[in-house]
Amino acid sequence: MAAEKREIQTWISWLRIVATLAVVMIHTCTILLYCTDDVDFTAGESLYLNILCSLCTFAVPVFLMITGALLLRPEKEITYGMCFKKYIARIAACLFLFGVVYGGIKMHATYAEVGIVKSFADNVLYGFISGEISAHFWYLYALIGIYMILPILKAFVDSDKDGKNILPALLLLLTFAFVMPLIEGFTGAKIAFYIPVTYTVFYPLLGYYLSQHKLFAIKVDIVAIIAVGVIFAAADIVGTDNGRIISYSSPFTAVMAAAVFDLFRHLKRGGGDVALLWRVDRLCFGAYLVHPLFVGFMYYTGLTPVSFGGLYPVATIGFWLVFCLFAFACSWVMNQIPILRRLLQ
Repeated sequence: MAAEKREIQTWISWLRIVATLAVVMIHTCTILLYCTDDVDFTAGESLYLNILCSLCTFAVPVFLMITGALLLRPEKEITYGMCFKKYIARIAACLFLFGVVYGGIKMHATYAEVGIVKSFADNVLYGFISGEISAHFWYLYALIGIYMILPILKAFVDSDKDGKNILPALLLLLTFAFVMPLIEGFTGAKIAFYIPVTYTVFYPLLGYYLSQHKLFAIKVDIVAIIAVGVIFAAADIVGTDNGRIISYSSPFTAVMAAAVFDLFRHLKRGGGDVALLWRVDRLCFGAYLVHPLFVGFMYYTGLTPVSFGGLYPVATIGFWLVFCLFAFACSWVMNQIPILRRLLQ
């Protein structure tokens, strides 16, 4: 049993690290494209950044799938008391603590006009409730929602050991919550039939199912990843309604996320220093929380990948590596503080 746990930890850790790196890439591109003033992009620069971002769209769905794989597994006990005390309280504390940091930064631009009290109320307190503190915090609010229904999902999967009901449920959710909205968006036809469940339920269930059942060969996973990557790149090149194809509710994103998840499961017997891997794994959540600070600060100085002219493709990768390094280093420092370590791990 100990060997099995170690094996599971290895592939999940690799998967979490890769997903974290992908999220940093997403924000390396999107903050530059949509949140940086006074930067004029050529068509090539904009297309390159959008394609990089699109190819990393699997990251958040994979995070949600990891949550399902770990917390819905048969040997895991889940109760509402545990969800609120262990999971929801931790995420809410992180939201407020780091919300004060991000809100404090936003206060700098407004307190001189409206006063520090009103600025704090608007940027920190209201931002905490409304989710407007920082764009990437939406994932934490989604996690809280998942934890609130986790005991219900756990009861469902525990009652279906062989997956005979889970697979049809996944196919129904994929059809009604992913495929039909895509068809509706492209054709303009109104489809009244729908299931009012979002991808935040679909992906945890999918992660659990794929962690318990072997479905595809490694070659199938690789072909699926390449095929969807080509579709994403083509959608960015065409540029018409590409948001429908690349969104988290897109069936193409679901296929890519499932293929990436399944690929890492196939590779779970890879070697390496498991202890070191686990230590890096434990830094991922902190890196996720703080990386926009480094991205935003760097771009605020006016230094961006497009500052290097024709070298922008290489410069973008370089900036991404620097942001990853600073984010993980900052997470390591925070993890040396006992109170923060309890929140971040």
